[in-house]
Order: sequence, then C-alpha cells, then structure tokens
Amino acid sequence: MTQEQANQPTVPTVPREVPREYTLKGRNTSITYTYILPETVPPSVPHLQSRLEYQSAGGDTKSFTGNELQVQNTVIGMQVTVILSRLPDTPTQVLTLLLPEIGGNLDGQSFTALALLTENLATAFIVQKGALHYHEVIPLQGTVNHIFLPR
Repeated sequence: MTQEQANQPTVPTVPREVPREYTLKGRNTSITYTYILPETVPPSVPHLQSRLEYQSAGGDTKSFTGNELQVQNTVIGMQVTVILSRLPDTPTQVLTLLLPEIGGNLDGQSFTALALLTENLATAFIVQKGALHYHEVIPLQGTVNHIFLPR
C-alpha cells in the first residue's frame, strides 16, 4: 500500500446480511435482483426469499427464486447464476450476473455491472470442433436500494 492509498478515507462496504434490491438495464435487457439472506428473514414472513427477474431483448420475462439462484461471493463481486432454459437436445442457456461490492449508503447508489449469457452446446449433443460454450457480455447500468423487511 502506498502512502497516498493509506491516506485515503475508507468507505465501509455494506454487510452481506443487509437486504437490497438491484435494478439493472442495458442493451434491451432488464434485471431486478432482490437479495435477502435466508437467516435474516423474519418469522412473520417465512416465504420471503431472494428473487431475480430477467427480461430479455425479445421481451420474454422469467422469474427465479430460492434454489433456482446460485449465488457466490467472489473476489470480483457477487455472482448470481440462473438457468434460463434447459430442454432435451437443445443448448442450455445460462445467465450470470456480476455485481460489485457497494460501499457507503445503499439508497440510490449507481454502478455498472455485467451480465453474461452463456449457451452450452454440449447439452444439445451437437458434434462440432472447437468451443462448446458461446458467451455474450451485456454491460449494465444499475442502482441499488436497501429494502426493509417486515418484522
């Protein structure tokens, strides 16, 4: 750490247990991700859980909750992955959302993020040479807000 870095004020990151809602848009794609840790859900609303809503460029909307979401906190941010489509003999389509850590007050913070659309040809029994995964990166602009849970 340089002397200049040491003299910079630190902005605390938001603790993982704080529920929040991310709203993201980019390239005809809309994503809303509501993040709630299961252990923070009040007993009065046991059905409350994380949720991701995805609207594709074609206008189709899909919703995912609970175990349909794979969430990992990594050194490059929070990764949220859902399977958009898994049909026999067709490529599996997967969406991964990469969200940055947010420092300071959550309410109305703007940020940039990425969505990665992956098509896995291996699941379609397609015989071809070369890559079996195709990736499309979608840059996103977003805002995040703290959400308050009922007691």
